[in-house]
Amino acid sequence: MPFDLIPPEKKKKKKESLMGVLSLKKSKDPKKFLYFAIFVGGIILVFVLYFVIKGYKSSLEHRIADLDFQIKRTEKEKLTLRQHSKAGDFQTRLNILSDLIHHHIFWSHFFPLLEEATLSQIQFTSFSADASSQNLALNGVALSFDKLAEQMIALRSKEWVRELKLTSLSITEEGIKFNFKLQLSPKVWQIDKKHES
Repeated sequence: MPFDLIPPEKKKKKKESLMGVLSLKKSKDPKKFLYFAIFVGGIILVFVLYFVIKGYKSSLEHRIADLDFQIKRTEKEKLTLRQHSKAGDFQTRLNILSDLIHHHIFWSHFFPLLEEATLSQIQFTSFSADASSQNLALNGVALSFDKLAEQMIALRSKEWVRELKLTSLSITEEGIKFNFKLQLSPKVWQIDKKHES
């Protein structure tokens, strides 16, 4: 037989009070109905808030996942652009280097030409050059006026000489000192492809 510690009268009163609160019958006490309505409204409000917050949380999680995906995609695109930029920078540098090499002044191409065009009785003592304007100043000594004239004719006949001027002339014990101003062809300074390969 089960053993019950609550007296039967109290069980009956507890059951009646619970039924009174839950019953929708009109009672003499309007406060009971008000408490019941507040209780039920509170429970409904709690459930509604729970589902609203749960839905909002789910929405935020989806937005965060979408933003993470967009960030990763953007970082990949950025990395790709950097790689293309670096490749472009490297190609630009190669193009600049190629231009420098092809437009570099090579004195080694000029001196053999000058040596070939110089007569045996002419001595060049100094020179100065401006490669940007392709101008060259040559100072020298000739044994005679005839040899100086022959030297001028020999230089003017060369295709790499655009213009030749005698800028000064003086007679000394060494011979006839002179200064030439030459304007050279730009091809004199550049690489000769036939000889380089």
